[in-house]
Amino acid sequence: MRAPQAGRNCRIAHASRCRAAGYTLIEMLVALIMFALISLATGFLLTAALRGQANMRRQAADAQEARALMELITRDVRSAFAVTGSPSTYFVATGADSGPILQITTLASRLRPELTMTGVYDPTAETSAPQSGIVQVTYDYDPDTRVLSRLATTLPGSESYPEAGQPDWIISRRVQSIVFSFVDADGNVRNEWNYQTPAQGTEGTDVSGSYDTTLPVRVDVELELAYGDYESVLFRTSIALANAEPQPAGQTPPAPPAAPGGEGAGPPAGGGPGGGPGGGGGPTP
Repeated sequence: MRAPQAGRNCRIAHASRCRAAGYTLIEMLVALIMFALISLATGFLLTAALRGQANMRRQAADAQEARALMELITRDVRSAFAVTGSPSTYFVATGADSGPILQITTLASRLRPELTMTGVYDPTAETSAPQSGIVQVTYDYDPDTRVLSRLATTLPGSESYPEAGQPDWIISRRVQSIVFSFVDADGNVRNEWNYQTPAQGTEGTDVSGSYDTTLPVRVDVELELAYGDYESVLFRTSIALANAEPQPAGQTPPAPPAAPGGEGAGPPAGGGPGGGPGGGGGPTP
């Protein structure tokens, strides 16, 4: 009876010594490796989730900015307006990739809505810009700074036309590229358009050979917004004009004041919007 009892006592003492010894080195290494793998996988999942959330926010911001720009351009182009024989109304695009890329007269009636401190439009504000039936609008683009400006003034043109790049007239600082394509009544696509009437008193001008006689029936817009230095997002839209045919001459708006020297009511010689002093409100020839 004593021998079995002694054996049990030895086994109990051996188990106690094993428990007191703890984990072996191999067990510790396995545990550390498993913990590291789990932590690494968790970090990857969190990073991917945060990156995906940031991309979603960026895409939403891009879409919101592009939507605002497209709505502004759509409003101006769709309401483009011209009067037969009126030098004060025009639709001009030279196809250039910088500078004044689009110059039109439009029935968009407000230049810049005045906002209150809460961001709500206040039509009774004393600083509200005057209303006008026809507005001269120029879209000016600087590819070096990615700045797109919308310059606007009432018709008749103001004495000081806005200059491109001024903060009040900048509508985006992230435009990688912007391209206008114009579709005529026959379905032909062009990257330039030139509807304007020479000012009275201009001699030796062959109107039939250098000017369009109508406005385009549709304008396609490609807008590329830059994100960082290497990424960009492309947006497209098509705009059908409400009045592709110039209106009868009887609807000509009041002529602007005559320029010094008895010149006609057309754009001052030597420049269009953003062309420096004396640029006036007419399109760049």
